[in-house]
Amino acid sequence: MYSYSILIYFTVIVSAYGTIPFKWSDCSTDKSAQAIIVTSVTAGPVPLLAPGPLHLTFAAKVLKPVPIFMLEFDMKRHGFLGTRIHIPCVGGIGSCVFDGCSFVDSLLNSTRSSAQSIAQQALQMIESANATLSCPIPVESIDVKSYTINVPDLGPIAHVIGDGDYTVTVKTKVPGTGALLGCLSLDISLGKQCTGLFCGIGRKRK
Repeated sequence: MYSYSILIYFTVIVSAYGTIPFKWSDCSTDKSAQAIIVTSVTAGPVPLLAPGPLHLTFAAKVLKPVPIFMLEFDMKRHGFLGTRIHIPCVGGIGSCVFDGCSFVDSLLNSTRSSAQSIAQQALQMIESANATLSCPIPVESIDVKSYTINVPDLGPIAHVIGDGDYTVTVKTKVPGTGALLGCLSLDISLGKQCTGLFCGIGRKRK
């Protein structure tokens, strides 16, 4: 299913760059209108690094048919004394809004090999769970256990966000009306893969 694939893609992207434990929560405010619900998520290692393996386990349900949808991301960096710094949308990374049904196809057709690799692996994972891979999305359940995505070197994307702790809120909405279909909040600690003789010595958190 595309919505799960997009969630995985953004988990991979923000995982590329911390010390808080991974945490998730359902942030839907109107349970009666909720169409998509994630019931469990685990991701590791902590901090999440790129390049390197990303180990995922998650379960989700589509409670009612979803013909089309959009995804609204809100990304905030944890700052000094509990402050939260808004990360704007830059080159498709950060607090961005996407057409949910076409997003994965755009990644597969991207000129960036890292985007293509992540999208291909995410789709293979969803396909292995026998979930729907295109819109419209029917009522269904998905259960992925102990799946590993090999995160590639993200290149210039890695400079959009740096090492640190982040909260990412993902809202699934109806285009036009903005009605909320589902909401997921993720707390993630990110770090770049460290190499070299003095790796890790005197390393700063931005």
